Amino acid sequence: MTRVHALKNLLIDGEWHPSSELARVVGHRFGAAVLLARKDGFGIDRTRSAKPGEHLYRFVGYRVHKVASPRCCDCGSYNIEVLDVRPRP
Repeated sequence: MTRVHALKNLLIDGEWHPSSELARVVGHRFGAAVLLARKDGFGIDRTRSAKPGEHLYRFVGYRVHKVASPRCCDCGSYNIEVLDVRPRP
């Protein structure tokens, strides 16, 4: 299992998880896995913990890219609309 998969399996419940737990499950350099998961469309929130020097992370939903129309006008570029789909409580 890759670090990104381990991160997704941990955060998928939508609860807040401290950085110490991410380091234990994903590895000490879990920040790279967070970045790769975000680039893959996996929405992750981060906030400060009451414990000094620690942050909390949680899954907030998938970001889906939807093509509004195949081509813009004569310029040939694509129109892309970014949607933030959050899980329902």
